[in-house]
Amino acid sequence: MVRLPKDVLVPGARLRAFAVFEGNVPTSAVTLAVGDKPDVPYIRLLEPATGLPLTVELVHGHVEDGTEAELQLVDHPLDITWTARFARDRAWFSGLGDHVEGMYVTIPAWGELARWHVGEEAWLKEQALLPLAMGPKSEPRRVALPALPKGLRPDRVLLRAPAGDRLGQVPLERHDDGGWSIVVPAGEHVGWLEADGSFSAITIPAGDGPAKVEAPTAPATIVGSVVDSRDSVRVRAEREEAEGIWVGGAGFDTAPDTGLGYEMRVPPGRWRVRVVRSDLRMTEPRTVPLLLESGARFTGFDLSVR
Repeated sequence: MVRLPKDVLVPGARLRAFAVFEGNVPTSAVTLAVGDKPDVPYIRLLEPATGLPLTVELVHGHVEDGTEAELQLVDHPLDITWTARFARDRAWFSGLGDHVEGMYVTIPAWGELARWHVGEEAWLKEQALLPLAMGPKSEPRRVALPALPKGLRPDRVLLRAPAGDRLGQVPLERHDDGGWSIVVPAGEHVGWLEADGSFSAITIPAGDGPAKVEAPTAPATIVGSVVDSRDSVRVRAEREEAEGIWVGGAGFDTAPDTGLGYEMRVPPGRWRVRVVRSDLRMTEPRTVPLLLESGARFTGFDLSVR
């Protein structure tokens, strides 16, 4: 039973409440429209919220099995923290509910800089966070981002070492003065800055110099489906950065919808796509038969798990 103050429980008021069951299992939001007789009892049922899981898979790094990752929902009225333990550099969260404003994931063993934001769209489409590993031995440092064109707001930054073959997401933070910064391991890094659906190539120098961000470009889109599958699968895309060198990773690893359809927004370039099975085995890649230009949409690219 919950008793509400009289100045809250007034005719015409609309209220929303959240609750959790034992084990930090959130309920669906409970809504209440107060009628003409606010003093009468109102009865609502509490039901477990249906929500998507989140997989955390480290890129270019390692943690000891049993290391904890922590997750908190953004702007949730209840201060709930979920924990998951890494096994073979992967951790898995479930029972997160349907409050989809996004989440923060931290790895406390790596210090206060190891804090990643997963936005609503990434949670719904990708259901995964692929963080670039940056434990204390990697000497992580904060790098300021230059001002973006007016109206653009950075969503995430995906980086790799120049010789790396996978992109990892790095922590991104907005400051009180309106500026933005990222946290990166020591050394030079290259990759992409994603802002409001656009992609900008980004370079982080090995020294103390500022990040270099090129002009944003509209994404290309790959649309298709996965056939011949009763398994839980993922779709992984890779871009050819040089002849015979393909790079995938954070941002280009998605979960198909319930009908096994997928849609991926990617930077312009030459791409190939493959299926990752639940046992982590991968199918042979299929290359998109044309160079995808900015704004292009390539449809009907069906993949088989065989």
